[in-house]
Amino acid sequence: LTQLQTLDLAFTWIWKLPKTITKLRKLQYLRVGGIGKDETDLHEDLIEDLPKVLNKSCILTLSLLVFCVACCGPETFKDKDGLDLDLDMKKRDICMCFCCTMFPLLMSGEYPTHMPRGIGKLKYLCTLGIVNIAVHKAILRDIKMLAQLRKLAVTGINKVNGQEFCSVVANLNCLESLLVQSNGIPGLRGCLDGLTAAPKNLQSLKLYGNLVELPGWVGELQNLVKLRLRSSRILEHETALQVLGKLPNL
Repeated sequence: LTQLQTLDLAFTWIWKLPKTITKLRKLQYLRVGGIGKDETDLHEDLIEDLPKVLNKSCILTLSLLVFCVACCGPETFKDKDGLDLDLDMKKRDICMCFCCTMFPLLMSGEYPTHMPRGIGKLKYLCTLGIVNIAVHKAILRDIKMLAQLRKLAVTGINKVNGQEFCSVVANLNCLESLLVQSNGIPGLRGCLDGLTAAPKNLQSLKLYGNLVELPGWVGELQNLVKLRLRSSRILEHETALQVLGKLPNL
């Protein structure tokens, strides 16, 4: 598929892309994970409750394994002669959902799709997301090479990779839409302060996570049309509203 320009894998529960994706050198649009038509995260409600589940990961893993053995085991050794095929297939569909989809996702510990190294080779990419930048450091270097990128959505930002992420965003001169998500505490707090000057063409900004205070560079986004803040926990409401009120195109 060397001529492929659009690859949309959103809502497919595919949690890891093969390295061979980097051979699609004409790819312009790559969408994975849970971003929908309005670019909201399909898995956000699930992720909010995820820490509670992962705190009991041993019980969860054991429960899923017991379910697999109890459900799939008898199907493996049972004589199929005389069984109702429709009923049997429905049971297999349920087993497939838990054993081959939910179990790998929960064991992986991450809902956003894992990107392989080498994405930076896709020079024509205009849209990319959701990218988990916490998986490995090389992913940020790859994104920095995507000079034509106009839409970017990332998750997994923290204080360790925050400074480098800000450096990457500052160099994406064509960027028009940016979505940044980080769950829990500290979330986005202190992770975006390193961005001294945001891309001047930025029109859409979506920050999902604990901010406490609005990053100073937001007040410089003269072309910003859309701003969405979610779970931001901003304390100084009046100060934030004064900054936003001065944005001419919001």
